[in-house]
Amino acid sequence: MEIVKREKLTYCEFMTGAILAGGKSSRFGENKALFPIHGIPIIKKIIDILHKNTEELFIVARDAAPYKSFGVKVIKDIYPGKGPLAGLHASLLNARSDRVFLIACDMPFLSDKLVAHMRSIRSSAPVVVPLSQKGLEPLHAIYKKELVSIVEKRILSGNLSLKGLVESVPHTIVRLDELPQNFFTELSVLNINTKLDLEKATQLYDKCVSDNEERISNS
Repeated sequence: MEIVKREKLTYCEFMTGAILAGGKSSRFGENKALFPIHGIPIIKKIIDILHKNTEELFIVARDAAPYKSFGVKVIKDIYPGKGPLAGLHASLLNARSDRVFLIACDMPFLSDKLVAHMRSIRSSAPVVVPLSQKGLEPLHAIYKKELVSIVEKRILSGNLSLKGLVESVPHTIVRLDELPQNFFTELSVLNINTKLDLEKATQLYDKCVSDNEERISNS
């Protein structure tokens, strides 16, 4: 296991963005991906960040209809009902590039700087994954196409843990606590389960942005 610390890297490959939008959002009460923050749907915020950092982008969902207005291709799982691991499998199969940035649709504060940093990391490992205060963040990670057969075998055997996949293969860890404050790293990997979660997270995000702008103006 390789630990990546803060450093300047120029290496860059083409990358595909894949947004997982197949969840039922039962605790949230409605489709989380479409819920607005400051008037912008959560999935639109994610799309805008990934458009700047990837050469290809699609949404993985059971039903394409709710996402037609965003102008992004929608693909379906080859193995429906098998959770995020099946979403990763479909993404790797459909991606034209060697690397896929996989992101859950309920991470509304995805950081442009963090995505760019992760993309720039030179690694032979098939996974680049953040390490947050909660642990590994496999729903905010980069996966290589070489994992397709491994992912499929795990699905067919009923071993559906995405984190388990990451832990079972070589992976490069990005320590979020070693990155600059203006990367908003912990907010970037924060997922939303309820509307109360979203309200608290939005207040925290707005405060972090305000504090950062104040630091810049005083520097």
